[in-house]
Amino acid sequence: MGSKLAFETKALVGIEAMWKAITKDKLKVLSDSASHLVSESRFLEGDEIALGSVVFISFGPALPHLEPFSEKVVEFDETSHTLSFLGISGGYMNRGFAKYVVTFVLGDDGDEKTLVTSTIIYDLKENVVDRESLLTEFAKVLRDYLQCVESHLLKNTSAA
Repeated sequence: MGSKLAFETKALVGIEAMWKAITKDKLKVLSDSASHLVSESRFLEGDEIALGSVVFISFGPALPHLEPFSEKVVEFDETSHTLSFLGISGGYMNRGFAKYVVTFVLGDDGDEKTLVTSTIIYDLKENVVDRESLLTEFAKVLRDYLQCVESHLLKNTSAA
């Protein structure tokens, strides 16, 4: 894979809570707090986010133009808080990506804050007309997802 897009986001929650929310609790968080982004999510292989598991996701009303997709966990490192997904089929694969891997690396930013470095390593199909719009939209969906995770954690922390 040849090209790379990376960005950072800060979350006002601790690293362990954020890690649990994007791994062990991912499907619950998607269901509870990201219904505008995701209407359905389930495991196709495995029963938790772990190396080799495959997740199926149908996009919600915020993204009606995107078909459901499958992604496979290709990196899962609890020590370095690194999680990577390989797009398998559907979704952005049908919009112009030949291949992509999304990686989230969580870093402790002190005082119950987490720095999330998101990286998309990708190859686009040759016939992609508006490469910039495609990449911008994909990055926005990832940012929105991370914001939903943070909001979910803040809401559930304040309710406890």
